[in-house]
Amino acid sequence: LPPGEHGVTGYTSLVEDRVLAWLTWTSDGADQRDALVPEQLQPRATVFERAAAGGVSTTVAGLARFQGSGLTRAVLRGGRYAGSVSAGDTVALVAAAAAEGPRSLVYCYTPELDLTGHVRGVDSDAWRAELAVVDAFAAQLSGRLPAGTRLLVTGDHGMVDVERDQQVDYDACPALQQGVRALTGEPRARHVHVEPGALDDVRAAWTAELGDRVRVLSRDEAVDDGLLGPVVSDAARARTGDLVVLAGAGTGVVRRTVEPGPARLRGHHGSLTADEVLVPLLQAGP
Repeated sequence: LPPGEHGVTGYTSLVEDRVLAWLTWTSDGADQRDALVPEQLQPRATVFERAAAGGVSTTVAGLARFQGSGLTRAVLRGGRYAGSVSAGDTVALVAAAAAEGPRSLVYCYTPELDLTGHVRGVDSDAWRAELAVVDAFAAQLSGRLPAGTRLLVTGDHGMVDVERDQQVDYDACPALQQGVRALTGEPRARHVHVEPGALDDVRAAWTAELGDRVRVLSRDEAVDDGLLGPVVSDAARARTGDLVVLAGAGTGVVRRTVEPGPARLRGHHGSLTADEVLVPLLQAGP
């Protein structure tokens, strides 16, 4: 589903007046799984729930430490969670799960290429070397799957490099802060939540400060442009900024004081360049 239906609108979102980091399901470092129940914040049936309900043997082979996490409960629930401790372990778990029952659906994810791109950049020897490791992982997995199994290999997004001197630091720019009550999203796709009555002034300030480095849209414009998908729930609309700021090539709005981790990264994603949104799909097997 697109974000207008599943409601996960960015790396962070404003949910019930708190900034929720979806990956960790935390706000200000505090676990929010009891206060913001994952199954309620993302109530739509997952692919895995639908498959299991249809009699398909369903397995999610994910990192063991993510079992029971807020994001796992929100978007990967359904079927059996097979906790993996290594890439080799993932290969073995997937091969075994694919042999279960007359019909099976197995999902796995390897995080190292994404992590390498974020830390070292996508135009780096480290990224290319890690891509070769992923290629070997896919080849080994393909060779171990039962006959008649189709393997699909894809990614969830692309990535671009943003050099430090091209970053805009929101925390050091008072002009961007004026009239803003919360800043969510990610460096290349910021959601700006404004104080009542301040929308026009905030939009003018961001446009004047950042110029043609970004595209500044109102919430209605973002919805009308289809950025959240063809259907937008009330919950997804509420989690979308009053303004949505999409970065152009090579830039991003970081927070070096409040979000020092993302600000130190070289690779980023979330905007609409081809390198971020065009993702290949490879197939092996019948």
